[in-house]
Amino acid sequence: MAVKIVDVCMVAPSPAATPDHSCSTLPLTFYDLQMLRSPLIQRLYCYQNSKTTSFFDSILPKLIHSLSHTLQHFLPLAGNLTWPRNSNKPVVVYVEGDAVSLTVALSDADFYSLSGCWEGSELPQATECHPLLPNLPVSHERAKVLAIQLTVFPEFGGFSIGIAAHHGVVDGKSLNSFTKSWAHICRSSFSSSSSHIGGVDEVSNNQSPLVLLPPELKPLFDRTLIKEPPKLEEIFSSNLWLKRSLLPRVPEVSPDSVRGTFRFPRAKIEKLRRLKGNKREHDHDRRRQRRRIVSTFTLTCALCLYLGLFSQVRRNRRQISTSHHPRGFEALTSLDNDNDINNWDSSIIDAADDHRIYSIFESPQFRVYGTDFGWGRPKKVDLLSIDGRRAMGFADTRDGDGGVEIGLVLKKHHMEAFSAMFAQGFEENNEDYLAGIIRSSL
Repeated sequence: MAVKIVDVCMVAPSPAATPDHSCSTLPLTFYDLQMLRSPLIQRLYCYQNSKTTSFFDSILPKLIHSLSHTLQHFLPLAGNLTWPRNSNKPVVVYVEGDAVSLTVALSDADFYSLSGCWEGSELPQATECHPLLPNLPVSHERAKVLAIQLTVFPEFGGFSIGIAAHHGVVDGKSLNSFTKSWAHICRSSFSSSSSHIGGVDEVSNNQSPLVLLPPELKPLFDRTLIKEPPKLEEIFSSNLWLKRSLLPRVPEVSPDSVRGTFRFPRAKIEKLRRLKGNKREHDHDRRRQRRRIVSTFTLTCALCLYLGLFSQVRRNRRQISTSHHPRGFEALTSLDNDNDINNWDSSIIDAADDHRIYSIFESPQFRVYGTDFGWGRPKKVDLLSIDGRRAMGFADTRDGDGGVEIGLVLKKHHMEAFSAMFAQGFEENNEDYLAGIIRSSL
């Protein structure tokens, strides 16, 4: 994939008629500190637009203008994460004039294959999408919080929005809130008859209007609302001081890794939930039965982790029995047992034998496919943070059927085994295969 950088510009929050924000700071919480050296959060949105629509004359100005207005609400994202020499932990500092780096690029890649518009296409190399992500400047003592790259695919009438954020400041939910806010403000500009974006506070003195956000998108930066574990921050900060650095870890992605996307339709989820429920149809303890209703998220985790951990066994032609499952599930589901709830953390550690740990990133509740900037829903959303990390990314589905989309990066031969097992469970009249996995895993 050839990517040509056309422009790099700095987008600052538009001057708003708000209290003085010439300089503001945001302390990190204990929970932020745990993610300080974690790999960057990286997400890629792919959008299809008409080839007759000029990206540079129409789309790009709207995206830049709305981004500037969005940053009014998210000033820390335009700032820098710094580590003062007299402080035992980093702090986010925004100074008037700080801005977000926005890269504009052109690519000759096959947009349809990249965005998964052609079903049945070859699984792409995991690193194929990496040139569509922006560079986030980071050093040991200073780091930008956010960077964005817009890449145009002129031959296919599509474009992508690549976002990278420092995990010490931003998590998946907050990044999703920012992107949804940006999309909301951009989309509102389509229906505004004036030069201002719709839904604004009236202002004067040549100040830009403060664009209003719906309540569910308004960010909250009040750290006093977060109740941190006593003394844990002090202990954790002391350990960080010994390894004083803001540089995130960079996972190593195997050159033979491929990216796969699997869809778990809502209808299949409901059928499996009913099949699993039949196992306890004679349970007369209705209170306990209600408490053990399995959520969509848990059901999908059970299926994917089982298949992920055992796909290599399948490839080696060993017989898989659904009576053998990762002991991590026992630890997780012990939360349903009041007697084990105090020991669940040690149980998980004991279950993590052979380093076969898989992480689950994000949630279908984020509804990333609802991120509409005014040109329709995205054709594909990829969470690139999972690359090289034994992780799976969960999202809602592009068609909005209430199912789950699973993103996965594995070596090609492992992916082929995972794909075969996943497809086997979705064959007609083969629900018992999946139900057996679910029952043994939960």
